[in-house]
Amino acid sequence: GGDRSSEPQVCQHFLRGTCSFGEDCRYVHAYSSAPDVELAAELAGHTDNVTGVSLVGDQLYSCSKDGTVKVWDSASGQCTTSVEVGGEVDSMLIESGFLFAGLHTPQGQGVIKAWDMSSSAQSDLLGHTGEVYALAAGANMLFSGGRDTAVRVWSYDAASKQFGLSATLQAHTQAVLVLEVAGGMLFSGGADGHVKAWDLQAGTCVQDLHAHPGSMVMNLVYWQHHLLSCAMDGLVKVWGPGPVGGAGLELLQTHPSDADAGGGSPFGGSLGQGGRGSKGKSMPALVAICGAADAQNRPVLLASYTENKVQLLDLPTFASRGTCFFPPEVEYARSLANGPEGMFFTGDSSGMVKVWRWVVPSM
Repeated sequence: GGDRSSEPQVCQHFLRGTCSFGEDCRYVHAYSSAPDVELAAELAGHTDNVTGVSLVGDQLYSCSKDGTVKVWDSASGQCTTSVEVGGEVDSMLIESGFLFAGLHTPQGQGVIKAWDMSSSAQSDLLGHTGEVYALAAGANMLFSGGRDTAVRVWSYDAASKQFGLSATLQAHTQAVLVLEVAGGMLFSGGADGHVKAWDLQAGTCVQDLHAHPGSMVMNLVYWQHHLLSCAMDGLVKVWGPGPVGGAGLELLQTHPSDADAGGGSPFGGSLGQGGRGSKGKSMPALVAICGAADAQNRPVLLASYTENKVQLLDLPTFASRGTCFFPPEVEYARSLANGPEGMFFTGDSSGMVKVWRWVVPSM
């Protein structure tokens, strides 16, 4: 149902690499409907959901629920290192010469493993129970959040070269799924649908936004003094300073809005497990968003949906630039990362890491 004519019908067999019709196929053979995006490489190695991707220099790091952190040479696409970390990895952060991996052991203990990337010295940060879904850093502190609903604050002692727990914030009533440090604040998003703003120094909650009622906040992106949130309800919400210039954030925009919930929207029709627009149309759930820039350095929002696709949206208009397609067995791409030189990365539920490249479209 619904008007899907704006999106080409892509050959699912082509996406799997199994189409026998070749050029005679009546469906489109393309990995992306955007004329200025191409699939540059596929990095196969993980055997389960890829939960984090990060580029440092010429090395790409990825982590997965298969219990490994892998390092890839970005020039050759070869996996150069694979480390078994002792549990399913749910989050990863590379900051100030350290690699942090949030994992949970088979016994249900939440552990943050910290590697000093210059010496390879490794330490365990203990305190969480269950999955550690979120890691962020700022003001010489490490922040972690997960299933146990708390945000833990860690400080590094240069003398002992150890991380110590300096505070525990009672953050959400359900799991903490995302943390973002920006604009002198810590923002947390939870499975309770709330987004909270924290004073970094005092550790106090300065604003509590019931951002996505009845849904789970999956990702937060800070862009030009605005906070973008996405959730399983299929909505991206833009929060910013109010017209009065008060300290708090207020809702400025929702995408898709009432105005584009009809046939002209890429979300027309009945599309999966997400929320419902104001017109009753169901929408696919949003699992991740990420800021990027195209070949002309114009801002783009990557938006990953449970319909095994990543949509490319112009900022600030949210006009669709096209879609990156995934094979039907891929439920979603949970990991999105922006890279240099017109690259971006996706890590998906099948264990595949993909490298995409912005190109200047041929006229």
